[in-house]
Amino acid sequence: MGDIAESGKAIGRRERARSLELQTARTASRHPLVPAAVCGALLVALAVLVASGSSARFDHFMQDHLSPLAHGPQRDHPFLLTWLNEWLTIAMSIAAPFLSTAAALLGCLLLALRGRRDRAIIWLCAYGAGLLIEVVGKLTADPSYPSGHTLRAMLLAGLASELWPRRQPWFWGFAAFVILGIILKGTHPPSDIVGGVLAATMLLLVVSATGQKPSWRPRSQSSRT
Repeated sequence: MGDIAESGKAIGRRERARSLELQTARTASRHPLVPAAVCGALLVALAVLVASGSSARFDHFMQDHLSPLAHGPQRDHPFLLTWLNEWLTIAMSIAAPFLSTAAALLGCLLLALRGRRDRAIIWLCAYGAGLLIEVVGKLTADPSYPSGHTLRAMLLAGLASELWPRRQPWFWGFAAFVILGIILKGTHPPSDIVGGVLAATMLLLVVSATGQKPSWRPRSQSSRT
């Protein structure tokens, strides 16, 4: 009897866990912009911390220990780090304002030529919103917040992944490589990088949610069919 009771409890726990997963998935499908709103709130909260100087000590500590290329390659650096510095510079130049904007416009043009003008407009608006977020952050919070290189690299990776889905790992690998370069070179402190990640994630979630069709119907509609 004890074994039967224990197995019954285990089944009950699995059923409750399954029900919770279904409820969470249903809520996410009905409110696809909730994760984007959370990222936006975290972005603003971090901006407040940066503007108040609360993150300065942590940022300086992390840069002192994680940015060996802050002053360029040195003689005592291993060859791998010196060699890596050149490729990091190239990747970061692609995520610079001019080249990244040109790449984004080209990607939107390719989407339009493929008959997906609505997606091209959405991506164009997302990239423009990213530039606006960067400018506002630099004017209100800190001259370096958020990291524009991080923001633009992630947006380009998302756009390129939509154009060529099979090469998606390569594009996100490029974005990760740009972020690695920012860390090693000390171009931005960690708070700026996190801000760029939050801003890009928010916009990518909005782009994804905008292109999704709702997977649920109100009860009033489902009862009519």
